[in-house]
Amino acid sequence: MTATDLVEAVADEIRDAVKDLKLPIEHHGVDGSKLDQVRPFLVPVNVFEGFLPREVFNDENYYPLVLVEWLGTNDEFGATAKSTSNIGLSMGVFAAENWGWKDALHLTEVIRHRLLTRRVVGKKFRLTDDAGWEVAQEQPLPFFYTYATLTYQMFQPNTFL
Repeated sequence: MTATDLVEAVADEIRDAVKDLKLPIEHHGVDGSKLDQVRPFLVPVNVFEGFLPREVFNDENYYPLVLVEWLGTNDEFGATAKSTSNIGLSMGVFAAENWGWKDALHLTEVIRHRLLTRRVVGKKFRLTDDAGWEVAQEQPLPFFYTYATLTYQMFQPNTFL
């Protein structure tokens, strides 16, 4: 029941949530201002654990994407001892400005709905009352990003001295 187990469980839940969702693939060599003239090719959402693997940069077609990252673990001791881990989600799409934000928000809402209605992932990690969802203020057009920070309760090992 480690942080890596949690990342894998969240990523698996997201993969299942987006398995039927298809969004535009990145169009290399196309000026962002001309994307409205390009008919997008729709592909499944890529879900990555921990970081973007180096090999995805060779393909350059890794959008749309969700990156699931461990941000840290907090251990509280005493009579109400508990452990929680923070998970970060980065969701990105590639699209024309007039509809790209809609694709990013749709992807985010599909994931948000799934994680809020299935608050236990991996049969052992429970989403607490702390979940924040936001859009980046500055968007690197024609890419659009949203982010989430989720807190999951983890089991704390008992040690007797």
